[in-house]
Amino acid sequence: MRREEDVAGRLVGDAMGVPWVGHDDGSRPGMYDIRFESEPPTALEVVTLTNSAKREDFSAFRWLRGLHGGQELQRHWTLIVQAGTAPSVRFKDVPGRVVRALAVLEDGQVYSIEGGWATGHWRCPHATAAVEVATCIRGGRASSREISPAFPPGVEFVLATSSSWPPDPDSVSDWIEKQLHRPELSDVVRKLRQSGLKERHVFLWIDQMHGPWAMFRHWGTSKTPDTPLRLPQVVTRVWIGGYGSMLWSYCDTEGWQAFDVGLDQPAGPWVDVI
Repeated sequence: MRREEDVAGRLVGDAMGVPWVGHDDGSRPGMYDIRFESEPPTALEVVTLTNSAKREDFSAFRWLRGLHGGQELQRHWTLIVQAGTAPSVRFKDVPGRVVRALAVLEDGQVYSIEGGWATGHWRCPHATAAVEVATCIRGGRASSREISPAFPPGVEFVLATSSSWPPDPDSVSDWIEKQLHRPELSDVVRKLRQSGLKERHVFLWIDQMHGPWAMFRHWGTSKTPDTPLRLPQVVTRVWIGGYGSMLWSYCDTEGWQAFDVGLDQPAGPWVDVI
């Protein structure tokens, strides 16, 4: 059983107040993932929407963790790296290149960068260094502050997914509905139809590497959407969850619900995301 399936079984089982068992034991093709001993019994399929570019960034981000350039820099820098965008510089090479460029900017009293240019210094002679930093962080942002005991000299990196996707409830509902009707989910629908059970549920797994960051951030609250979902014909309920504080659910008869049965994220190679 996959990690996501085990967590989904525990979350939904707690929310429904019923025991559950893994159903897909590999003994035959087309088996659904989890069976809940509800009345009537429930079949559940767990769907993870993997963003391969984002997952690769999360894996490679280990090269950027911690504080870099403490000996070369005179300020505390925070650099926001855009995840899931086409890289032109390997993360492994970023710290050395960035520290050298930031030292040049400090020498010119340039203390922030956005969009590839030193803020307030569009024609400064240090524009090349500013562009170098922006290239390394994929067009992200760089800011600095004077050093203090809490903020020693050096540069720290934060990996950020795109925040341009609007995190309002109606957009959340629209995004979930689009995922449920993706052609790639046809196999999920087929398994649920073949289950022969009256209750057929889909669990959409959401975490830092699955789905837009704005969706992950909004799902962590108890504010569910107001807009009804158009469920696939075979699906009777959808659950949205993962590691976090909330579990969401929607069905036509009960509408949107939020359950505070979240699980803490286990130790692992996770990074800060804003």
